Amino acid sequence: MPQQHRYSVTDATLDAKTVKIDHPNPTGAEILAAVGLIPPDEHILLGIMPNGDFEDVRLTEHTANETRKFIAFHSDRLYRFTLDTRQLGWGEPSISGSILEKLLGPADIGKDIVQRRHDGTETVIEKGSIVRLDEQGTEHLVTRARTFVIVVNTRRKTTSKESLTFEELILLAFEKPPTGEGVQFTIQFTRGPEANASGTLLEGQSVKIKNGMEFDVTPTNRS
Repeated sequence: MPQQHRYSVTDATLDAKTVKIDHPNPTGAEILAAVGLIPPDEHILLGIMPNGDFEDVRLTEHTANETRKFIAFHSDRLYRFTLDTRQLGWGEPSISGSILEKLLGPADIGKDIVQRRHDGTETVIEKGSIVRLDEQGTEHLVTRARTFVIVVNTRRKTTSKESLTFEELILLAFEKPPTGEGVQFTIQFTRGPEANASGTLLEGQSVKIKNGMEFDVTPTNRS
């Protein structure tokens, strides 16, 4: 019985399907046919290289020994973009932030993905964001340590933490927090994550944050 060679093929949702082919180095057309993508000439096949780059696999081209993972699209056009130093391609004119997160390497999981536009502006790509790949020029995306911009007592503050404690918010609100017998603090927040969009934070508690979240930290004297 011929040896079975395993290959992983995903679609635009990055849902993987494992296929077996009874000979090494199959052609692009053979891999597409193995996952039922017929006719092959209506599809694009990308091989995922060991370094994370995507490489276009032609229908008649035999795949390299080290290429075991592929992405297939029902498309006749490839849209190229970069993610840090990786050269990537996509068979659809747009890609979502949630899919981009799945394309991150292990060392970059949890980082922000930032779109650098040709005019020099930058935009952090959220999970629900859509990045257009069909505009003029190649889109350039980079990763960087995740940061959140929040508003504490009407002032913008930046933090890399995904949640903040009652005590940390007091220190963000006041360079030198009021002290003395009977001084207490109340903290109210709005524009938070959907599951906890607004409310009151009590001493000893912490709250998960998001970009644009607003906090009102007020000292009171109970004496």
